[in-house]
Amino acid sequence: MFLKSAHVTNFKSIEDCDEVAIDPDVTVLVGQNESGKTAFLQALNKAASVDKDASFDIYQDYPRRLLNQYERRHKSDPDEVVVLTYRAEQRELDRINAWAGFELTDDVEFSHNHYYDNVRKITFSTPEQS
Repeated sequence: MFLKSAHVTNFKSIEDCDEVAIDPDVTVLVGQNESGKTAFLQALNKAASVDKDASFDIYQDYPRRLLNQYERRHKSDPDEVVVLTYRAEQRELDRINAWAGFELTDDVEFSHNHYYDNVRKITFSTPEQS
């Protein structure tokens, strides 16, 4: 699988960065100083860290100006912080199809959603075939 896109919301200086396409060969982050480039990379690092203890912390990571309002609802309605969308490669699809008896096409995507309560949800999507 390869990372197709990333979307970061409510992380440090980033309120909503919109979805950022990730090219398999080269992706370049460009922006003025203090525009959120480092925060974006820190969010991705926490979401897909090799450090098993990496986690999102509302007191360290949530935008300061929004923290008081968010704190009241954090336990009952935690915000999504990072969505990583992956596209399956053909060899992976071939293995899944052989194992499960499916006929999945190369449009299969997985979204890995990360929340401030450190719950992670995986969404699997494939286009409906007629």
